[in-house]
Amino acid sequence: MKSSPGKVHNAAAAVAAKLEIRRRVLGEVKPARVLDLFCGPDGEMHRGAWKDAASYLGVDKEYRWGDARPRFI
Repeated sequence: MKSSPGKVHNAAAAVAAKLEIRRRVLGEVKPARVLDLFCGPDGEMHRGAWKDAASYLGVDKEYRWGDARPRFI
């Protein structure tokens, strides 16, 4: 069995492009209901785009105290 390398921030260099794609989706899908799997404890995609969706639910393995995003841990 292969061991996990630990937490990885996928495509950190492409954050601006990822946010642009999400904003375009929000512009076309009405109402947008987002289920964000592996949403991460930092909330970067939520702050940058998904906060404007009609509804949002994140799912991740980690919790950060004080983060008000609705999500399952």
